[in-house]
Amino acid sequence: MSDHDSLNALDLSVSLKHRILCRVPLSKNINGDGRTAAPLQRKRKPFILYLPTVLLRKRHNPAFALACHLANYHNVPVVVLCTVLDDHHLSKQPLSPTVMTARRLAFTIEALQSCCKEFEEHGAGVAIRVHGPGARTPHHLSLCHQALAVVSDEPFVDPHRNFLRRVVNTCQVANVPCYTVDGSTTVPPKSKLERNKVQTVQGDIAFSGAPSKAWRWQQATDPLRKAQVFSIVRDGALDSPELQQKLPPRFFLLEDYTPSNVTVDDDNNSTFIRDVLEAIPSKWRDKDTLAPGLRPWTVEELLFISDCKEWAMTSWSGADTTVPPCVQTHGSSESAKRRWKSFLDCGLKDYAKRRNTVVTPHAVSRISCYLNLGVLSIFDVIYDVWQAKATKPGYSSGCQKFLDEVVKFREGSYVHTFAHPEYHAVEVLPSWARRHLESLYVPTVDGSSLRGYTYNQLESASTGEETWDAMQGYLVDTGELHNNARMTWGKTVVHWQARSFPVHDVLWQLVCLNDRFALDGLSPPSYGGLLWCFGWSDKPADGQKVSEKWSHRYRSGPDGFARAKEILLDEGLHSSETHLTKWFSITKKPRFELGSSKLRKSPSQSNTILSFFSPVAKESENETKVQYTIG
Repeated sequence: MSDHDSLNALDLSVSLKHRILCRVPLSKNINGDGRTAAPLQRKRKPFILYLPTVLLRKRHNPAFALACHLANYHNVPVVVLCTVLDDHHLSKQPLSPTVMTARRLAFTIEALQSCCKEFEEHGAGVAIRVHGPGARTPHHLSLCHQALAVVSDEPFVDPHRNFLRRVVNTCQVANVPCYTVDGSTTVPPKSKLERNKVQTVQGDIAFSGAPSKAWRWQQATDPLRKAQVFSIVRDGALDSPELQQKLPPRFFLLEDYTPSNVTVDDDNNSTFIRDVLEAIPSKWRDKDTLAPGLRPWTVEELLFISDCKEWAMTSWSGADTTVPPCVQTHGSSESAKRRWKSFLDCGLKDYAKRRNTVVTPHAVSRISCYLNLGVLSIFDVIYDVWQAKATKPGYSSGCQKFLDEVVKFREGSYVHTFAHPEYHAVEVLPSWARRHLESLYVPTVDGSSLRGYTYNQLESASTGEETWDAMQGYLVDTGELHNNARMTWGKTVVHWQARSFPVHDVLWQLVCLNDRFALDGLSPPSYGGLLWCFGWSDKPADGQKVSEKWSHRYRSGPDGFARAKEILLDEGLHSSETHLTKWFSITKKPRFELGSSKLRKSPSQSNTILSFFSPVAKESENETKVQYTIG
């Protein structure tokens, strides 16, 4: 039986089938001795393993749905292992590595509290591990050997993409089929792109056919989008079937368990519970073993944490507490839905008019962090906007602009990262952009090295350029940065650093700055925006250059960012939907707050970003920092 035949036997919806990518196919030789055996007919394996990464929800979760379909087909339960990673995937001296910050940890734990409860209520056995110092034993890989099949979310980017590579390599050794399923895009890239015949990254897959411009992807997939979204939202195409074999809550801590006895009703097929317990790591069954590092949390233990932000700051030694949690954002599905509903009801209508102004942070949806980890269903979001556009007078322009952002630009970045395992490497930039930026780099001048800003100066918002420092400080303090401001923030760094650092180092600096502090970092849309600063998915400026063009929409000085931060962190606004609704109703589109006089452009100035961000030589007590102005 081929992999295609196996999936056909499950009677899956068309929408679900199109989202499934087989990473490790069913093996014809599963006995390991040269004899051919029927698929999955080795020694009976007791469960289907689901490894969530970027779909932290049960609603519209195609990966969990596939796991349930497989479990019912083989009459086994589903085991869900959630692993919170602390990979140092951006470690590169002398730059600071991206680690598990308390900010990201708290948000993830809050999201897991919502979805894990729902997975368990559906009948899956759920375990939650948090990696950290002395707590990185790869239990997910051990379970791959014991599983009948492994299912995970299509991860798109690191650290989850690297996590998946290790899972795939393990499944190949263990002869266990492995699938990833895309629940992050309305039209899955897998359904339109062509798989490369030659793969260069072990455990990963590259694809060809990804367009270089986001609008081309939108145009090619628009005819398919409504059928996908309607089938999912209206017809339940991604709904998970009821499980035939259900595991009880706290399944791995069943009391008085022995290999020959399980303290549940053993009258009818309950031996499957015994088989599951025998297959899991022995430490899991010891309630005195420290959790969530050496053994997982149960859902009950996870829900016992009343304040995940405080826990991340005080109770987990692996968390980097220099980047604290975002007080204005809670990771639960309830909070995600509440934020979306407030924007849908009160902000979407005037989105096209208000979205460009930094000093009104609530004029944009601020749901990217929820979409990136799958806390909020992208299918619900798109469907809601379509409905508003069709039924609410005056919503057309706001809805259309929002759709441009969430479909064209967001999904274009997902296509890029899906197709390219090295999605944030210099090699993905257009050749004209690389040539231009490489031509600017000058290692030495008159025997002295030109020096742009050090990474520490950028990270600590201490460049001395007031407005850029205000942008960086806003990102550090809030975990957010208005999209228009982030474009300026990033492109300014590119042109500041181009003469002093190789282009790959500048890209690394920008990725580190974004992923360390932005709550919506470590995601395809973030990388799409950062790469755009280097010319990706953009057209060349005069003379095949990376554009330095500025926009009047970006003009907000330090005072503007201070005011935006005050509004964003207003406890009354971020804790109450009623207060936020009131804010929308009374706030008019403000005039641009220029703040610093540096931003007041005279007619004689060139029309570039660096007209406003021009570093000069600065002296400290110990040394003179030689810097430069690009002109």
